[in-house]
Amino acid sequence: DQHPDLIKWELDFGIVSLLRSAGYQVVYKQHPGGVLGKSPVGFFPDDVEVVREPFETVLDKADAFIFYHTVTTVLSSALCTNKQIVFIHCGNERWLDEPYKLFCKRVEVVPGRFDEANRLMFDEEKLLKALERKPSKPDESFVRTYYFPAGSSSM
Repeated sequence: DQHPDLIKWELDFGIVSLLRSAGYQVVYKQHPGGVLGKSPVGFFPDDVEVVREPFETVLDKADAFIFYHTVTTVLSSALCTNKQIVFIHCGNERWLDEPYKLFCKRVEVVPGRFDEANRLMFDEEKLLKALERKPSKPDESFVRTYYFPAGSSSM
């Protein structure tokens, strides 16, 4: 079934188009899985850099990251950087209160929702405003609590 992949690609294309129209240089990290992940992305304009290498090897190419779900292995690597992270949260992932509060201290949250066609919708202006905010030193409480708890040898 290609439908979920096509919805994802439509969403990704929309986010990339929004960022480009706002003047951002876009680096798109292609997901290695799914039906459409098996071949190179060819529908973005030439000024969009599409990378297929592992996220951890290319994360220095970006100044900020945008996620619309947290069930991804690369989020951990992004959270451990000092880079800005925007999370489009549509309420489909369940969080316990305390971890979510700490997570929200680390990331900029943009509310989203699913429309009647199961497409993720969000306020584009809020996303752009989140990216415009001057990055400051990220809050480390989520990472320290859940990735490097007291007594661990790192951080």
